[in-house]
Amino acid sequence: NFKSKKIGAIANTCTGWMDEVFELFFLLKGASKYAATADGVTLSARISETFKKLDFELLKKLTLALRDTPDENINATIIPILTEMRLKRKEALIDFSKEVEKGIYGQESAFVKKKIDEWLSIYGGSEAAGKPETGNMSDIVGPEQLFEIIEGYLNNKRAQFIREANRLVTISSGHKELRDAAGAQKFKHEDPTAQIEDRVKKIATLIDAMDKEGVPTNILSIKEFLKLNIDQLEADALIAAIIMHARQAKKENQKFIIGLETDWIPGIKEIGYGTQHDAINSLMQHVDELHEALRSIGLDNVEIIHKTSEELAPALLDKAQKSQTKFSNIVILASDKTVKLPNFKPLMDADDKDRPFIAVINPQYLEEWHNSNKNSLQQLDINIIRLLYVALELAAGKEKPEIPLILEYDRKHRIVILLPRAEPKDYQRELLDIYKGREKALQAA
Repeated sequence: NFKSKKIGAIANTCTGWMDEVFELFFLLKGASKYAATADGVTLSARISETFKKLDFELLKKLTLALRDTPDENINATIIPILTEMRLKRKEALIDFSKEVEKGIYGQESAFVKKKIDEWLSIYGGSEAAGKPETGNMSDIVGPEQLFEIIEGYLNNKRAQFIREANRLVTISSGHKELRDAAGAQKFKHEDPTAQIEDRVKKIATLIDAMDKEGVPTNILSIKEFLKLNIDQLEADALIAAIIMHARQAKKENQKFIIGLETDWIPGIKEIGYGTQHDAINSLMQHVDELHEALRSIGLDNVEIIHKTSEELAPALLDKAQKSQTKFSNIVILASDKTVKLPNFKPLMDADDKDRPFIAVINPQYLEEWHNSNKNSLQQLDINIIRLLYVALELAAGKEKPEIPLILEYDRKHRIVILLPRAEPKDYQRELLDIYKGREKALQAA
């Protein structure tokens, strides 16, 4: 009776587990099946028997743990179990390696020992055994495997959202009022996230405005699911884009650096209840600490540098120099005033072969509203998650989404100009809950 997401989570975990087992046996092929003790017991038979027990233990633990686990906690449930089981497999391999060292497997012992050590190097080497208390998966799996685990989880969540959105398109095709808004074109996994988000919001808004008695129940239920999961779609897109960049940078032994400046947010320096600062501050702290959260699970090459307008460029240049990071592994979100400062010139004028990706915020509409509504009980909804993921997806080479937010985009020179619309919200009744929802989604991602 598991929900599809839980089945998918188990399937992904076990698929990854079996891929590793097959890779191990490939490494030992041609040696372990001939390497046998005097009584004829082959090493491959012993490893197979040991791993069968571990496989069974893994499935049993996952089944019991996931049976009553809420969907939003699946990732937190699977990772510790997978970590523990990988550690057990590693310890088993270390024991086999010690046995092989004794020469009990005959002439093939040296070759088998070498192959087992190659496999152990994927786990960080035999010296990392017995250290699960760090809670860091990179002690047990290699960075590439870790990237795949997290990307796979995020992709599954996105796939579920796309699947439900396409169900809505299919059902809406038979409903006259919704047909034009929903369109006939199916959502695709590779579509820019902002484009998916805007189209879903457009359909949902139309459904909300309709007489509920005239809307089929299944359309209403899908619409509610999509609306409830928009924040999660955004947060997952942000994390997935960061990981995409970090993975590429890791292959080059590089850092991936995000430069962020938010002085352009109207009223951000005013402090106290009712201010933009107090509303968005907690969410911004979570954004600033994303690299620490990623580091805690072993993704150690991400840096987020959040500075003032004057401080941003010097801080980025200093970090790039000290870490020997190429400009092409830097993505910047900053205002038009910031990128025009003299100290930003080395970044703006960088050679086309090694340029940072720069997302320039034009806050014209935001400033106009703020200047005309300083005594208002409303504040602007600043969707920093959306701004970041749009910039990061473009920097990764995704197609430009057809959305009003993007004023200009130069793919060759790696620069986009973003023009956020003013979206005022009631501070107490709307804005605080909006920011809290995004913060919760970011924590879940």
